Amino acid sequence: MVVGSVPGFHSKKGEALARVNRDKTEAYIKAWEATQKANSNNRFEKALAKIQAWETSKQASVEASMRHSEQNLEKRRASTLESKRNEIANIRRLALGKRARAQARRQQEFVGIEEESRRSLLEGRSPKTCYMPCFDM
Repeated sequence: MVVGSVPGFHSKKGEALARVNRDKTEAYIKAWEATQKANSNNRFEKALAKIQAWETSKQASVEASMRHSEQNLEKRRASTLESKRNEIANIRRLALGKRARAQARRQQEFVGIEEESRRSLLEGRSPKTCYMPCFDM
């Protein structure tokens, strides 16, 4: 028996061959799709890793800058506090000196007043700087 003489054999062979070609093409397309998706996923993961590295680097840089700023601020604060404490100590020292001079001036005035009073009593006259004219003699 000759295969070519069977009616409808060529058409079934052609359909089977077409189905095989179609299945082969579909398998190739699905493999291509999976490969492309895997490549896309790899690029995405690589991009995410780069973004994460960039974020970490920038964050570390900003945090270091922030710590540096805080240290400078603390140094300035300490310096300002020390300066103001020194200023307060200087004011207290000056005030103490002024009080001492005022006390000395008061004592000196008391001595002068007592001398003038003693002289006035000895001479029997009113002091020169009497602010009460009613006691003038």
